[in-house]
Amino acid sequence: MKKLMLIANPHSGKGHAKPALFDVISLFNNAGYTVTVFTPDKDTGRSIQSTVREFASDYDAVVCMGGDGTLSDTANGLMECSVIPPVGYIPTGSTNDMASSLTLPKSPVAAAKSIIDGAPVPFDMGYYDGKYFTYIAAFGAFTSVSYMTPQKLKNTFGHLAYIFEGIGHLPSIKPVHTVVEYDDGTIEGNFVFGCVANSTSVAGLVKLDPTMVSLSDGLFEIILVKEPLSLSDMGNILNDIIYGSFESDNVVLLHSSKVKFTFDTPVPWTRDGESGGTYSEISIENKHKALNIIRQEA
Repeated sequence: MKKLMLIANPHSGKGHAKPALFDVISLFNNAGYTVTVFTPDKDTGRSIQSTVREFASDYDAVVCMGGDGTLSDTANGLMECSVIPPVGYIPTGSTNDMASSLTLPKSPVAAAKSIIDGAPVPFDMGYYDGKYFTYIAAFGAFTSVSYMTPQKLKNTFGHLAYIFEGIGHLPSIKPVHTVVEYDDGTIEGNFVFGCVANSTSVAGLVKLDPTMVSLSDGLFEIILVKEPLSLSDMGNILNDIIYGSFESDNVVLLHSSKVKFTFDTPVPWTRDGESGGTYSEISIENKHKALNIIRQEA
C-alpha cells in the first residue's frame, strides 16, 4: 500500500476538517493508501511547515486539509525536503482562493475523491527572501486585511468579512512611490496596491480571466493600482478589479517571470494571506514547476 501524509488543520475556516476527517481517511484507505494524520500543535510549537519538512520525504503523497495558509505552509515545508512528493489540497478555509484557481471541489469528500482520481500536475511557486508563496505576495490597500480580520468574522461572513474589515482601513490607505522592474522594462509611479500573483482569485474578490492565467507557465500576473486622483478614477479602478477588465489607465496588468520593487520607505507585504515582512526593496522570482499538485482535470 502507498503511504499518505495527511495534514489536518482543525483551526481553519469553520472547522470543517474535523467532521469530515473520518470520511476522508476511509476514502484514502479504500483507495489503497495507509494514512498517517498530522495536526499543527501550537502548545509544542510544532508547525505545519516543520512537520512537513521532517516527515514528508517518507511518503508517496502529502494531502493538506485547511485553508490557503495551510497549503502555503505545507508547500514551504515541501520545498525544504530532499524528496518532494506530490501534494493534494482539501479546502476547508474561509476563502480558498487556491481551490478556485485549481477548480477543486469545495466539499472535503469530493475533494478527496478528486485527489484519488487525479494526477500530479506541475505548478509554479513564488519566492522571495527565503520564503515561498503559492498564489500571492502583495502590498498596499487591503493587504493586511486577510490576516487582521478576526477568524469569527471570517467564519460568519466569508468573503464579506474582508470587505467589512477593509472599509475600516480606508482612511489609512496612502499611495507608495514605487519603481517596478520586470522582464520587459521598468514602470514607476504612485501605487495604492500591488500584487504578484499566480492565481485567478484573490481574497475571492479580484478575479482574473482563467484564459489569461496559467499556473505553470513560469510567469506571474502583476497587478498595480495607481493612486486615484478623482471619483472617476476610483470608479474605473473598482470596475477593473470587480470585472477583471483592466481597460483603464488606473490599473496595470503585467506578466513577468521575475520582478523587483523599490520603495521610498519600508512597505509591509502579505504572503498567501499572512504577514509577509516589511521591505524597502524586494525581488520576487517565479520557481517554474517547483511543485506537483494532485488534481483531476476539469
